[in-house]
Amino acid sequence: MKFKLLMFLSIVLMAFTMVDIAPNPISANGILTKSDVKIRMESENVQVELYKEHAIVECTFEMVNYGDHTDLEVGFPVMDFHHWSLGTYAVDDKSKFKIEVDDFELEESDIKVPEELDSIYSVFKNKWMMNNEYNRKIDSLYKSNNVKKLKNGTLSYSKKTDYKKVNKTRDALYNKYSSSFSISGDLISKFEELTKEKKYPWYVWKVTFKENEKRTIKVKYQLPSGIAYRNQYRYFKYILHSGAGWYKDIGKATITLHLNDFSLSDSKEISPEGYTIDKANNTIEWNLLNIEPTEKDDIYFQYATSEDKKIYNKATRKRRRQLKRLSKRNKN
Repeated sequence: MKFKLLMFLSIVLMAFTMVDIAPNPISANGILTKSDVKIRMESENVQVELYKEHAIVECTFEMVNYGDHTDLEVGFPVMDFHHWSLGTYAVDDKSKFKIEVDDFELEESDIKVPEELDSIYSVFKNKWMMNNEYNRKIDSLYKSNNVKKLKNGTLSYSKKTDYKKVNKTRDALYNKYSSSFSISGDLISKFEELTKEKKYPWYVWKVTFKENEKRTIKVKYQLPSGIAYRNQYRYFKYILHSGAGWYKDIGKATITLHLNDFSLSDSKEISPEGYTIDKANNTIEWNLLNIEPTEKDDIYFQYATSEDKKIYNKATRKRRRQLKRLSKRNKN
């Protein structure tokens, strides 16, 4: 029996250890289209203000049409705006990014989902609304019964509160709504099949190109830093190869990382090669010419501050103590 318990606990600890070293899949992206057009990305300029906790990304794309007059949908791949998220749709997505076409800022109503994803988007949106409705009713229940939610997540009942009645009503609300706002694995799989495999962009906006016309598209957004579990390290990743679907190669690509509240000495890994470092301005920059990017060209910068190292080392020592206690129990 002790052996079985040891094996079970060892498997659990191993699973957590594997999670510890698995990074959260946060990554920044450029623009793409599912249309077969003769529009070339003449230049891609990516300016990143990188902070320990987040990155502000501003991308400028100079596009030229070498084909006939065309109307097309331009978009970008799925991006996670929260750590350990499912990478799916959310009602507040559009507030997380700003898009300009020739200095004209698009309204949220100008930004759509591809027609092929509209039915999936409707399901996500409905479930989000149901979840908000449930939360509003729970908040109303607590307020009317003098129940306070503390910072640690526990509830504080006043002496006059009939907590049995409150709990019964809360359980009834949960039973009523839980199936309405839960997202099935099949729905998430379908979403990933259509978006993460780049079959369709995540959100799109329409852009018209006349013959030989040059247009400038700017996209600005903020993302949390990529982070390994227990703060082993943080990272920034820009998916350069998402621009490979445009006509011919990318004429020029410039990617600049400006480090703000930490220093270059905190760097752990930088790729691909060919970058330059400006220590005086705390920047890392790639200048690429006539590139047809693949995954090996994606920008990756990994860093760990002294604070991150302390947190990770503390967690590592704790796990070692757990394993040591487990080993001792087995011997006894």
